[in-house]
Amino acid sequence: MRGDTFRREQLKLLLLAAPVWLAAGMLGRVLESYTERSWTVVAALVPLVAVVLVLGWPLIRDRRLVLGGVQIDHDRGLDGHSDADSLTHAVIDALLGAAGLGDIGQKFPASEARWKDADSLELLGAVVADLADAGYRALNVDATIVAEQPRLLPHLDRMRRLLAERLGLPDSCVNVKATRGEGLGSIGRGEGIAAHAVATVGPV
Repeated sequence: MRGDTFRREQLKLLLLAAPVWLAAGMLGRVLESYTERSWTVVAALVPLVAVVLVLGWPLIRDRRLVLGGVQIDHDRGLDGHSDADSLTHAVIDALLGAAGLGDIGQKFPASEARWKDADSLELLGAVVADLADAGYRALNVDATIVAEQPRLLPHLDRMRRLLAERLGLPDSCVNVKATRGEGLGSIGRGEGIAAHAVATVGPV
């Protein structure tokens, strides 16, 4: 009985420290100590979180602007191999990172012609399927677009709905925000757009 009490206290400490271990990239190794039959529940109790910053992509002429699956009226679009939807790409990378499944560049390399002008929402759907195959599902996503122009507020709700649909989540589990660069750097000068995302995944 004393031993069980000790193990319960260890479990409490592990769960409290999980964010620290996760930030240090060591949570998986810590959990290896708790793989006995009665303690594998720990892995199910600790969600995995990834934070991804997608560096700014340049805006160029003669290119459509797509963010979160929404085509936005603007005189320039983002330069990229696929449809260059930086918001959806940030969500994809966050999901892959949280599940330990690599990154978007490994899964959809720009060197392969089949991904030329690909719809990023379709890529997101493929990643959600890969997560399921690996035993994971998305729990929630919080994403931010950093852009000086165009004005994105009127489009955020639709972006949220489209992302939630592909993720298989209710709208309430997906959040999309927009902010400005306030004149700082190339993003602040309106030369590009950046996006970052936080994703939480858990067991299916």
